[in-house]
Amino acid sequence: MSGWAPSRHAWLAAGLAFAFALPGLGNLDGIGHPDEAFYLSVAADMADHGGWVPAQDGAPVYQKPPVVFWLARLGTLVFGRSAAAARLVGALAAAALCGAGVAFTAATFGASAAPLAGLFLVGCFGVARFSRSLMLDLPLAACLTGAMACLALALEDEPRAGRLLAAAGFLGALGLGVKGPIGPGLLLCTVVPLLALRRRLDVFRRGALWLGVALGVAVSLPWYVAMIAEHPHEMWAIHVVDQYFDRFAGRHGQPALNLLWGSLLYAAPFVPLAAVGLYRALRDPALRRRALPALCWIGAFAFLFGLPKEHGLHYPLLILAPLAALAAEAAASSRRLALAGGIASVAAAGLVALGIGVVAPALAGPLLPASALTAARGGAGLDVAFEHPGPVAFAAGVPARQLW
Repeated sequence: MSGWAPSRHAWLAAGLAFAFALPGLGNLDGIGHPDEAFYLSVAADMADHGGWVPAQDGAPVYQKPPVVFWLARLGTLVFGRSAAAARLVGALAAAALCGAGVAFTAATFGASAAPLAGLFLVGCFGVARFSRSLMLDLPLAACLTGAMACLALALEDEPRAGRLLAAAGFLGALGLGVKGPIGPGLLLCTVVPLLALRRRLDVFRRGALWLGVALGVAVSLPWYVAMIAEHPHEMWAIHVVDQYFDRFAGRHGQPALNLLWGSLLYAAPFVPLAAVGLYRALRDPALRRRALPALCWIGAFAFLFGLPKEHGLHYPLLILAPLAALAAEAAASSRRLALAGGIASVAAAGLVALGIGVVAPALAGPLLPASALTAARGGAGLDVAFEHPGPVAFAAGVPARQLW
């Protein structure tokens, strides 16, 4: 690939995603995910005490690494102590995800599909929901998408391969500080099969890649070292056993539908186009080679996140970019599909930005059968599918408005 022609589309997608995220950024009337209550309380504690170590009520937090909390703390320093300033991380992550998604699509399916992928990502419900939240999954998705975009571009653009591989290594290692080992683990499970199938394992011998990894580790690792040195028991019991070991142990042997629900929910409204793109990629050998990065990414996600006994519906945020790339490839083959998909995505993003609820009507068809099946298995049905949206108290039981 000579140059990166769709760069303006990447910037446009990033700008649109950021603009759509701004309305309601400081709204605390209905925190949409229970985990955000905890994360906002940590951000409030850091703002109150002026510290940089994630803490709640003065006690260090061991569950999650610090990079997102550091960015939230920086937001409150620059823009003042407010929930909107802390949540600015989500808006920036949405912008980065959408821009990197355009780059990934351009490197895999070509420049004609890239702008459509940007529109799909800007308009999907996953970005619309979590771009207004202080959560870790959208920043991690941005890191993974940026790393995969840089790697895919490096494989096609040898003159710039060194710089691109350094950026890919940095973003991949930065995921360790965003949400722990799960980010780099997913990236490795994607990249190793991809490079093996492409017969490009020589990439792992490039010094630029490991320089980028070293820089990312330099940002992410010091917190782990300090916490293990000062609080070894808590780090083992909370960060390792509770957050990882317990979740990957004791499978019940029944397929969980949460990953399917999450994909239907947060990749809407371009799910049908993504299914068409996936079908085309699996049938057409020439297209399958171009789709290999997206297919390896989705396959690694299905394998890795199919292992835990806990299945968060927000996990599919990590595969929004490859799904959007497949959808864009399918839409680019038909002007009617492209026009319909683009209009649907922009309209969906605009309605969500204006606070008009469109998720439930749009997804009633695919979600109701899944809900009925789960109810028959003893699950909680649609209540679980939407993760109990609405007001959620903080961990200490203090309403959000009293903390901010």
